[in-house]
Amino acid sequence: SIIHNSVGKVFEEKHYEPKIVKQYDFISIRGNLDGSKYCVDIINELAMNNPDLRFLIIGRGEFFDHFKKAKNVTWIDKVLKHEEMIKFLNQSKCGLLLTRQDTQGVMTCEMATFGLPVITSDIAVCHEILDDFDNVELINNDNTNIDLKPILEKLIKGIPYKKNEKYFSINTCGAEVKLYKNLLRE
Repeated sequence: SIIHNSVGKVFEEKHYEPKIVKQYDFISIRGNLDGSKYCVDIINELAMNNPDLRFLIIGRGEFFDHFKKAKNVTWIDKVLKHEEMIKFLNQSKCGLLLTRQDTQGVMTCEMATFGLPVITSDIAVCHEILDDFDNVELINNDNTNIDLKPILEKLIKGIPYKKNEKYFSINTCGAEVKLYKNLLRE
């Protein structure tokens, strides 16, 4: 039995607010910027290749000590609590959470569950966890020359999105309790 992790309660209870003035086109939140699996290099390249769009990257690390930050990237060197994330998500038009492997699936699921449009990587695990979300688009990690504006415009047209409850605790933790009780009966 495969039971996914649940999202934080705040992402279940609150909704993306599209009418708040947006300071950023894209937001990427990472606890740690420094692992290649988190694709900060790709996000930075996408920003360089889409200079008319505004990117926000939040997370700790030394990545920008070693690589030039795109001029249209704002970096906040901080780890956020869930409640703090909501403010930044509502200031953004779209989440940009790329991955080279299954490394930030919960954060991506949280943003998508919250109702924020999200772009992530076109890899098998992202299809597995996000294919049934209307507010998610997948892109190829190898194409940093992609024009993000048409994808962003397509996603924005769908707002507001129906709340997808796939990762609500009742469907994750609740499923674990049900499985455990079934195992005890056997």
